[in-house]
Amino acid sequence: MDELLDRALSGDNDAYGDLLNMIFPDLYYIARTRLRTKEDVEEAVQETALKSFKNLKKLKDKKLFKTWIVRILLNECKNVYIKKSKQLGLISKIVYFIDPNNFDNSIEECENDIEFRNMLSFLNKDEEIVAILHYKYGYTTEEIAYILQKNLNTIRTQVFRAREKMKK
Repeated sequence: MDELLDRALSGDNDAYGDLLNMIFPDLYYIARTRLRTKEDVEEAVQETALKSFKNLKKLKDKKLFKTWIVRILLNECKNVYIKKSKQLGLISKIVYFIDPNNFDNSIEECENDIEFRNMLSFLNKDEEIVAILHYKYGYTTEEIAYILQKNLNTIRTQVFRAREKMKK
């Protein structure tokens, strides 16, 4: 991934496309936790790809690339959600859906995903995104605080509460 990022930073558009293809499943999954429909998820991911491509030169630390792009994605999810809510004239709940045809997941991975989603159903929205970023994608609490632009202690508390609820 570092080599692709170096090539992308030096202007290789194909390398950036390859880089996005590598992290697309993660971006898609994270967007699914925030948005209701497949179309909204795709719109948020596409906008993230465009904005990150246009602003790649603004990336200060290559090590933070994935954190940086997830932050862009979450902002785009919020923009799509607000736009759709205004169009519908209401705020709707986030609905989960599983479409294993999107990726080449094995049946076991889909079952694990269903179990994880069931555990997430016991969490509030804030705990849910923190749990996904921490437990599914391995982000540290510091990285999550940066992504979500929240206080580190708030994130630590949310991770703790999410873990306790998921244990039950």
